[in-house]
Amino acid sequence: MIYSLTQQLLRQQPRLALLNMACRSDHAFSLLVYPYITRYSTEKSPQKPFIHLDGNVHKMASDGTGTSRVATAVSFLDETKDTCTFVVPGSHKFIEEWSQMLYKDGITLGDRPTTSDEFYTKYEGFFKQKYNAVRMPVPCKTLQVRMTRSDVVHGATPQFNSDERMVAFLWYTKVSDPFNGHDKLEIPGQHTWTQLSGHYALKQAPDRGINGNAVTKDKPPFPFPAEVHFPSSSAFTDALICRRPWTDPEAISELNILLSHDDNAALMLIHKIESHLISNFKAAFIKFFYREIEVFQENSYFKKNNISLEDLGLTE
Repeated sequence: MIYSLTQQLLRQQPRLALLNMACRSDHAFSLLVYPYITRYSTEKSPQKPFIHLDGNVHKMASDGTGTSRVATAVSFLDETKDTCTFVVPGSHKFIEEWSQMLYKDGITLGDRPTTSDEFYTKYEGFFKQKYNAVRMPVPCKTLQVRMTRSDVVHGATPQFNSDERMVAFLWYTKVSDPFNGHDKLEIPGQHTWTQLSGHYALKQAPDRGINGNAVTKDKPPFPFPAEVHFPSSSAFTDALICRRPWTDPEAISELNILLSHDDNAALMLIHKIESHLISNFKAAFIKFFYREIEVFQENSYFKKNNISLEDLGLTE
């Protein structure tokens, strides 16, 4: 899924957006959430173990492309040290050295959007000895958030496959120069703001990925037939999902409150936005409930499992 109601809710969560602004090395405010999948893995349908870098190490080393981004993930199940993402703490410190070693071995990577397993494991022993760069599991409890620098090496272990895992990924990306046009984002090859606005409106999966690459897998061939739109909850959250540009006066006004020194005013606005998000989620879910039954009829999940709105704690 890319536009489930839960994903739409998380993408508009003001605290997650503000945390990303604070944790980015450039502290950019003009962020949008790039549409991305939720991953669900089980023993029968496991994700393969991997270790990689969310970006091209040569580009990161030469001009810092993508290094300001923060990978953000929300877990929907309790993870253990064997069923979670691991990171290699401090690996961002040897990005330039790693790039030089690859060049020395004749490995240029070309336009690869990420730096995959074989290009790190080749030197992993060296980095472990020199920098104590060891793999460290980072398990999350249900609804906990994991945030990682995009220039930190990370991955998943083989033991990952033994249990269920469900994670929503939030990729915040920057509108490079919002007051001189919105269409240029921070990673070359990414969709423009205008294109993403259309994808959000039509609930279409992007053709270009978060790293500017052409999407070749995990792309739904068509929008989910029972998809419903999440109502607007604030000007600030509208800007996060390309409903308004960051030059919109109301979005700027709310942003100024959220980033001001007046903590009470900021918290009051956050609580107001969150209250609207919850109300809008419930209203949208009721619409989705009836839409799903209408579209899938006898194959409806709710109908086959005899689930009513009352069972879900919802009333019209």
